[in-house]
Amino acid sequence: MADKKNLDESEMQQVSGGVECSVTTSLPMGAPVRYGPGLSFAQITSLKSGTKVNTTGEVSTNDRKNWYQISSPVSGWISSDMINLP
Repeated sequence: MADKKNLDESEMQQVSGGVECSVTTSLPMGAPVRYGPGLSFAQITSLKSGTKVNTTGEVSTNDRKNWYQISSPVSGWISSDMINLP
């Protein structure tokens, strides 16, 4: 079963979104897409470099990492290190 939790106010410093961008990763297995914004959330799938994604939100977590919520081609969260914003 997937690891899921709700974010509290201290974990959500900023929310924004609505941008199309591309996945950029050199990881052989692709960029991990997770159920939530953080490494503690289970991985849903991975996307290869060059895949177009639509962001619907951005969260800065307590560990000062940014995560983007994506709606296509799959719904989930991806690290800001793995996408190229326009």
